[in-house]
Amino acid sequence: MVPSFGIQATGSVFNMSGGTIVLQLIDDAFTDYINLSTNSTVTGGTLQVGNGATPVYTFNYWINSTPHLYNLTVNTTSTPTAEIRTNITVLNDVTIGTGAGLDASTLNNNLTVGRHFTNNGTFTQQAATVTFNGTVLQNINGTSNTTFYNLTANNTFGPATTGISLQRPTTVTNVLTLTSGHITTDATKLRTLNSAASASYSSGSTSSFVNGPIH
Repeated sequence: MVPSFGIQATGSVFNMSGGTIVLQLIDDAFTDYINLSTNSTVTGGTLQVGNGATPVYTFNYWINSTPHLYNLTVNTTSTPTAEIRTNITVLNDVTIGTGAGLDASTLNNNLTVGRHFTNNGTFTQQAATVTFNGTVLQNINGTSNTTFYNLTANNTFGPATTGISLQRPTTVTNVLTLTSGHITTDATKLRTLNSAASASYSSGSTSSFVNGPIH
């Protein structure tokens, strides 16, 4: 098993402060990005799935990373889909390009986002949890409406009602957990809990709520 990008020895050192790692071609063993380093420092840079030379595929790029990613971008050209094969933390932005996709996989792997989540394509929620844990204002935006299975707000930006801002209509189909930070919405960007969904408030948290309409 030889991945397109692979660091498979857990004791390896991985440091990334800038630049872009581009997955242009899919590996036929579905092991496109494997980084198992347990000795890593990530302060910048982007993992980009697909580019202008990427063929159109009918199967997905697999991402398996122990180190955090700084930015994750699924490129618009050739409309690739990135499939999360382990729990992933993105310290900065997640961007899904037009026609592209991000899939939590049937393993229901969780995604943690440190800044903005921009969906211009398709996010396949499976039964995963997406956590927004930034220390700055975070936007959920893009040209596509996004549906999450579980959504956790754990933003520590401050007391202002701008911790997480909805720029597009957003739906939670299972559990909305309000741990810290405010979710700001309005009449055109309603947060919707479907009939089977529920809201959970962590004990001791008095500063986390939805600031605006919800149904």
